[in-house]
Amino acid sequence: QPVEIDGTTITKASLHNADEVHRLDVRAGDFVVIHKANEIIPEIVRVLKDRRDGTQKPWEMPKQNDLENAKLARRIEHAASRPAFNIRGLGPKLAQQLVDAGLVHDIADVFLLNENQLKQLPRFGDKRAHSLMQAINKAKSSSLTRIIIALGIDNVGQQTAALLARKFQTLESLQQATPSEISAIPGLGDVTSSSIHEWFQDDAHLKVLLKLRQAGVIPKLSK
Repeated sequence: QPVEIDGTTITKASLHNADEVHRLDVRAGDFVVIHKANEIIPEIVRVLKDRRDGTQKPWEMPKQNDLENAKLARRIEHAASRPAFNIRGLGPKLAQQLVDAGLVHDIADVFLLNENQLKQLPRFGDKRAHSLMQAINKAKSSSLTRIIIALGIDNVGQQTAALLARKFQTLESLQQATPSEISAIPGLGDVTSSSIHEWFQDDAHLKVLLKLRQAGVIPKLSK
């Protein structure tokens, strides 16, 4: 739960790595002592083990498959977020559900869902399934800026996505752009330009773009 320290509300605190988790023996549901390292970074200092009620279990690093599923769920969550496709109702919990159920394997699969599939998920009735499908269908006509954001390209935030949309106007043109053409845009450096160019050279990413087009995701020019 959030706690106030030195006038700021802290919602997350660093544990650094798996070894540190095991050294401190931090478990889900524990009460912990935190401080601000160097008066800046919230950090867990120790566990109040005398406050345990027996339900706390030792933490283990997720298996590789779990890690990949978690990464995919975060990509889905990002793509559905307000700056991107803005799919209302598709938050982190549902993104994880969709991945765990094997219904989505990339962001394009979101647009291939149907109401019957959604109603098979826990706590998903007709009304919720219908509402989510309406949001998904509405997102198919998102602006080019929003779609670029949804792709999750490294170093590309809202401002950069808007610059790219204004310059290239279509995903196809952006896909064919050279690093020098991208870096010629005022405000974009070589690192960002290379990151964008490399993203569009990845076969897996190109398949996602193709699936998006096939699913009816047609970008509109950002205003």
